[in-house]
Amino acid sequence: MTPPPASASKSAAAAATAADANAAGDDVLNQLELLRQDVTGLGKAIREFGSLKAEEYKERASRLGEEAADTSQQALDQARDSLASLESDLEERIRRKPLKAVAVAAGIGYLFAAFTRR
Repeated sequence: MTPPPASASKSAAAAATAADANAAGDDVLNQLELLRQDVTGLGKAIREFGSLKAEEYKERASRLGEEAADTSQQALDQARDSLASLESDLEERIRRKPLKAVAVAAGIGYLFAAFTRR
């Protein structure tokens, strides 16, 4: 017996629907694979960006540290020069007026003693 023509057309429609479903499934799988590749690429890009920024900040911090060290060294050198100049000026004044220097030292000692007794 031969199937009626309506059943043949239903079977052909079912086969076409199944083929469409398989094609849609394959399309979804392809889209998922593309998405997976995009996410992987994005992860790599973020890592590279982070590495570049970290290196940039490291170099900047190093530069700032060197500048701070140079500034500190210059300030120390200036202070040392100022103290050396003050010392030589004081020595010169003491040599020119030794009695006055002894009197000033005695006065400072007296004041220091008076303040520390209380």
